[in-house]
Amino acid sequence: MLARHFSSCFEIRFAHSERYADFITQEGYQTFYCKSFDAQEVMTGAKNFDFSWINEEALTTVYLDQVRNIKIFQPFAVLGDTSLTLKMALEKTGITYISLMNGYMSKYYAFSRKISRTHPFYKYVNLLSGQVLDLVTEKGEALAFYKLHRPFKKIRLEYNLLKKISYLDELEGDINLICDLPVMFPQNPLPANYTLIAPLYYDTEIIYSQIKSRLDKNKKTIFVTMGSTGDWEKVTFLNNPWFAKYNIVTAGDSAFILNADHIINTAFINIHEIFNVTDLVICQGGNGSIYQSLLYGIPLLCKTNNFEQEWNVEALIRLNAGASLDGIETPGDCINLVESWIEKKNFNLKELLQTQIKMQSGNLATVIRKIATGLLQSTATDLQRR
Repeated sequence: MLARHFSSCFEIRFAHSERYADFITQEGYQTFYCKSFDAQEVMTGAKNFDFSWINEEALTTVYLDQVRNIKIFQPFAVLGDTSLTLKMALEKTGITYISLMNGYMSKYYAFSRKISRTHPFYKYVNLLSGQVLDLVTEKGEALAFYKLHRPFKKIRLEYNLLKKISYLDELEGDINLICDLPVMFPQNPLPANYTLIAPLYYDTEIIYSQIKSRLDKNKKTIFVTMGSTGDWEKVTFLNNPWFAKYNIVTAGDSAFILNADHIINTAFINIHEIFNVTDLVICQGGNGSIYQSLLYGIPLLCKTNNFEQEWNVEALIRLNAGASLDGIETPGDCINLVESWIEKKNFNLKELLQTQIKMQSGNLATVIRKIATGLLQSTATDLQRR
């Protein structure tokens, strides 16, 4: 979605991905081969808080191949989305780094990143008060980021790069685009090289089916998606006969959801086709699913698959826009949550989000114009010297 904006001024090429190669080609973009981390290994490691894959050997391999590609293509700038070694590679080659990030990963995020339910320390959370817990969490996170950054420091020393303090420094670019809204993820005052842009999620005008016409108009509708990272086994409670009182529409690899008269399983759906008649969304807590739902005023129940999705759900809870299904194991408790939220459409929140999107909608266009005219080149050079 971001490339669509930049394409008006630049030729765009994507690093090749076996999983998304066809999708990128269909969107009209060329790809190139560059070594990278295995996405499944990264996701599995993050889920289990095993970061052994972030080691000097693996980081060096990716870093050197990124440098090789940058020297071949000589790009005007490189756009990265949490690419661990890209900051070092661009510093080495002197190319501007545009970093895309979520609000909760910004160094200026106004709240604490809460301890995940799956973290070994989580069992002690209830023993600490709010402010004490936040302090302990922030200190523990700082220590974890410091340790995580050790192999980066060795590479920086070996290749004569600038000294950095923390892992979060490696995610920061010369230009930084935060694709979130302040109502969800408020930020402390941002420096000049940070810009809040509107949320980014895949959108299309293509209608893939006529599902809306198949819905029972006398029933409320539940939409279910677990994205590319969710576990469909976690929502098998929807197979309970009690849910026959609702229309249920699923999108994705919903092999664990039964085929029934009230259930419509689809591989993909244009949410605009049914969201104006949807009363509740059940998902994994991904950014796209959350923002698309809230922009229709639809409440969410989330069964998360990683700690970043847990931070998304915390934002929902703060806004009274949804709840977590994590730790809810019995079908009866799941049913109670569905009953309590399916009547809670929030159109005031919808209007607030739309207002903030309008306020931020011009920010990205302004940044792209400045980049295209070279006005930020001197800023990027100064930041690299520092």
